[in-house]
Amino acid sequence: EDALVLWLSILRMANRYSATLEGLFGRVLDVIKHDLEHLRSLMLLTEGYIFLGGADFLKSHSLTVCSILNEVVGQVRPRGASYTMLVFEALLRRFPAEGGHLLLQGGIAKILMVGCAKNYHKCQDCEEDQIVIY
Repeated sequence: EDALVLWLSILRMANRYSATLEGLFGRVLDVIKHDLEHLRSLMLLTEGYIFLGGADFLKSHSLTVCSILNEVVGQVRPRGASYTMLVFEALLRRFPAEGGHLLLQGGIAKILMVGCAKNYHKCQDCEEDQIVIY
């Protein structure tokens, strides 16, 4: 946790996107695949990378961002979903067209729609507090 807090502090203090920062981002996916315990820090990192790195970041790491969201969406409770929404908001605010395309192509929009539809229709296999996006 301390390493993630330090990483987030360095990212927030950075005044430009660098190759060093770019090289570190892949570790976010590694940590998420291992454990969702540090979801808050990892989503804040991802949000920070989207804003700081801009188009260069998205060009290099769109698949990684998509993989991160695929690991998280539908797998976390409301508190975790609120942190995940930071990434959605940053992605769609900074890149409205490209971000939407990424969510569609990566299957994330489908996961959200299926979860919302199951919740709306009160399906038995739906956990009501699993999906918080409407």
